[in-house]
Amino acid sequence: MPKFCSPEDLSSYISETVRLLRDERFKNSANTFEKINNSVFTSGSEWLGEIGHAINSIQEAYSIPENMKEILEIIMYNVNDVWPEL
Repeated sequence: MPKFCSPEDLSSYISETVRLLRDERFKNSANTFEKINNSVFTSGSEWLGEIGHAINSIQEAYSIPENMKEILEIIMYNVNDVWPEL
């Protein structure tokens, strides 16, 4: 799985994921992801934790197409560096 070199790289990937979620008609999930991605947190680990919780919520609430599962797994792989229990 790819590792992102910086928070900016991961944030850009999440922005692209937001676009794809909207294309797949997951508007509410896209809005949640976008809000988290554009929010200011006290730490990078807090931001990653919120991203991880959003992914878990999406996966619990919806039947996600395979192409989107792979994208979310890449993001979660990076989240798990800081939050392995998510």
